[in-house]
Amino acid sequence: MNASLKIICVVALLFLLFKVSTQNHENATSEKYVTNISENSDELGHNHWHPFQDQLLGHINKQNVNPDKPELCWHPDTETKVIEQFYEQHEDTYNNGLYPANRNKYRLVNRWSTTATNGGGLSQGDPTTLTWSFVPDGTAIGQGCGVSGESTDDSDLIAFLDQQFGAGPGGADLTQRPWFVYFQDVFDRWEELTGNTYVYEPNDDGGNYGGTGPIGILGTRGDLRIGGHLIDGISGVLACNYFPNNGDMIFDTGDTNFYSSNNTLGFKNVISHEHGHGLGFRHTCPTNQSKLMEPFISTAYDGPQEDDILAGNRQYGDPNEDNNTSASAKSLGTVSNGNPLSETMMSIDDDSENDFYSFTTTSTDDYSIKLIPTGTTYLEGPQNSNGSCSAGTNFNALTESNLGIELLDIDGSTVLAISNGQAAGFEEFICNSSLNAGTYFIRVFGDANTVQMYDIEVEQGTTSCPSCNVVINEVDYDQGSTDSAEFIELYNPCGQAVDLSVFSVQLIDGANGNANTYQTINLSGTLASGDYFVICTNSSNTQNCDLEVAANTNFIQDGDPDAIALFDGTVLIDALSYEGNVTGFVEGSAIDVIDDGSMVSIGLSRVPNGADSDINDFDFIQTVITPGEASSDAGIPLPNPTSCQLALTIPDNNCDQTNEFLFSVSGVSGTQLGTDVVVDELDLIIEHSWVGDLDINLISPSGANVLISSGNGDSGDNYGDPSDINCQAVTSFDMTASSSITSGTAPYIGSFIPEGDFASFNDGSDPNGIWTLRICDTANQDEGELEFAELKFDIVGNNCPPSYSQANGNMLTGTQSTVADFETDGIIESDQVIDANVIYDSGTEIELQSGFEVFVGRVFEAFIDGCGNLFRQENSSPEEK
Repeated sequence: MNASLKIICVVALLFLLFKVSTQNHENATSEKYVTNISENSDELGHNHWHPFQDQLLGHINKQNVNPDKPELCWHPDTETKVIEQFYEQHEDTYNNGLYPANRNKYRLVNRWSTTATNGGGLSQGDPTTLTWSFVPDGTAIGQGCGVSGESTDDSDLIAFLDQQFGAGPGGADLTQRPWFVYFQDVFDRWEELTGNTYVYEPNDDGGNYGGTGPIGILGTRGDLRIGGHLIDGISGVLACNYFPNNGDMIFDTGDTNFYSSNNTLGFKNVISHEHGHGLGFRHTCPTNQSKLMEPFISTAYDGPQEDDILAGNRQYGDPNEDNNTSASAKSLGTVSNGNPLSETMMSIDDDSENDFYSFTTTSTDDYSIKLIPTGTTYLEGPQNSNGSCSAGTNFNALTESNLGIELLDIDGSTVLAISNGQAAGFEEFICNSSLNAGTYFIRVFGDANTVQMYDIEVEQGTTSCPSCNVVINEVDYDQGSTDSAEFIELYNPCGQAVDLSVFSVQLIDGANGNANTYQTINLSGTLASGDYFVICTNSSNTQNCDLEVAANTNFIQDGDPDAIALFDGTVLIDALSYEGNVTGFVEGSAIDVIDDGSMVSIGLSRVPNGADSDINDFDFIQTVITPGEASSDAGIPLPNPTSCQLALTIPDNNCDQTNEFLFSVSGVSGTQLGTDVVVDELDLIIEHSWVGDLDINLISPSGANVLISSGNGDSGDNYGDPSDINCQAVTSFDMTASSSITSGTAPYIGSFIPEGDFASFNDGSDPNGIWTLRICDTANQDEGELEFAELKFDIVGNNCPPSYSQANGNMLTGTQSTVADFETDGIIESDQVIDANVIYDSGTEIELQSGFEVFVGRVFEAFIDGCGNLFRQENSSPEEK
């Protein structure tokens, strides 16, 4: 038995009328399949019993000191905090490297890393051979499912199945049994849907079983071993199964009503479901009879459904796995006119995988290749720790990864054509490529570390190609007071390169209801499929600029309304109207298409990237600019500091883009992190009822990532004080603090050393830009909110030359009419009144030196040095200095 915790999960309290099974951590060993909800239970399948908190807490304590005990599922009336406490204390046993950023995707736990056939070293996406065998009747099980009242009888599954389904000719050859075919059908179906191969092992030595047995050995025992004994009889638990690398499946041989020849589909779905646990899948919700791995059995389907197949493909690849090079390409056959080739229900399981196919042509002709992403939108979510099912959220399996295809020459490497321009979920099409007789190759690839299913088709003969045009993809026309970094980005979503020499961009003045062209930009060169072309004013201000125009500032008019038009010769092929509709140059409507100029890093982008519905209001949003790259859907960043009491939701049990909060930093005097400026503090206020669920990271504009706090605070509430309407009671992360966040206590009001080191940001990059605060929630049932964030910097080194002249705008003068006494290290914000007659307006904020004070009626001068510090040496008039 592995030294790590073996956990099983079943509703262990008074479950004679219903069956509910809950989630497990990675080292959990078994899951139970359940039947109908009792008429006496509520909508979650809970019977209403009186709670026994004291006894329950006592059992928790025993569990904590004896990790060999099976894990409990919970009484319906148990307090949420008690349930969470138990799961939090077992959190470290859970480690899912398959989706490190979102460990619950498809409810994956782990996968087989070693088998009798493959040996060790197996990892995500690797095809796997699994052997399966039946333990002989008389094999010891013990209480293998860990259910209260479970018998300790030896396995009697073979005799039980003979009784329920018939024994056939009997004898030692179990393949002759009438019930054997149900197991064979289940494993054959998993083989058809994944990269796995299943081999029946007729031998089983009866060695340790029930979660404690040795690994499979060819000719001795299977990787997946199947047996059973009395668990709880009629109704109750149907079966349990251990997670990899243990495939022990245990049936309840007392359940004579369910396992019968009148319910063969139910029997097969139990086998298939339990083997899903044996492949490393937990239960998935909600219970709507759409997924095999739901906690409740259903006969509404036969075997694995879409979500289950995705999980299998992610873990073990698709049925053509090992076609990752042209040398191992899957042959589609010979294509001929009127007889297209196709392959369906395939998948790319991460962003590093390539699927290769080959096809043979017999004559010179036009050939076309179509790549069709597949998937539906369905509800998907975790099973709650009390055994109930979550409502789930909409999961769109069609757009998990943006797929592309290449047509390769007979050498298997020379690219003849590529299609990679469409947004995720849209077909890619290589149309009418002229090929001679020979064998050619196709490469399919994706852009995301996730699994995306697809179909592929190859046909011979000239076909009508779908229309496709270059689009205006991103525009930044307003950066505030001085527009010195404006740009227009074009994008080619088509399956072939485009000659830009026939294209022109026209800038349209839409004032007074008229549409007049105020500038025409003629293009040149070639734009590849899936590539971008950026027109800018100054390439030093705009990354990935391909064409500079003459004007260095105010290149594009600021609207109300104006437009940008793209012409192919004299034909208008795309138009973007903004801040209103410009007649003749608007698609649909453009009332809400506005770049307000509030942040230099914000502009207008198509979201999804390249998608064109011919409605400007629908296609474009104000978001973070990415010239020369795919559009971002991050939206508008927060200012630094943010406003107080933001109430921005931190999604529960989640870690994806919705858990990332962007904020824009500007006006920092230094330009190189680690050279003339460093990160000083990160101040936060987070409302959360169980802060131990939270992992917090800060990411710089250059991508440097520093861990702020992970899993600290246990069941405590909050970082800082969310009720503070002025947001002064913060958690301040500071490398010079006296104690670490790991030794503090929630709500952590004060200064603490973060878990990571701010020095990791010192890569010479500019601190001004978009910073990302990632707050991940690692467990169910406790939601939170981000209330406040501020990032502070320190100027370092000898980079603060005096700036004492009035000519450089860094001197304040005035006559004081009221007493102003500024304390050491006070802060004056931009546009803040310093005294009755003086307003500081030459920067974002300045810091006062000690002793700065002025008095009623005195004329004074105050100076700002090169680091932005405001000071004066004495309270005398300028003439006296």
